[in-house]
Amino acid sequence: ELHGIFPWLVETVFGSLDGILGGWNLRLLQARSHEYNIALEFLSPCGPMMKLVYKLQAEEYKYEIPVNYLPVRRASISHTFNIHCL
Repeated sequence: ELHGIFPWLVETVFGSLDGILGGWNLRLLQARSHEYNIALEFLSPCGPMMKLVYKLQAEEYKYEIPVNYLPVRRASISHTFNIHCL
């Protein structure tokens, strides 16, 4: 069930690859605003979005996105890290 929800959630937050869904317009959020704080908490390493990612990773779930859709600065990142949430 989570496998079907994850692609929908990613498109809802970040926008769809075809541009039909605009996402949450994260770039336009004002720092320290109420909406910014909600998004920050939701997307934080120990927040609900990443908890879902960790759960799906444990099931070896793969969600592929073409690298050319990533911002140029982020597309060059090629290291792996572990975050431990309490």
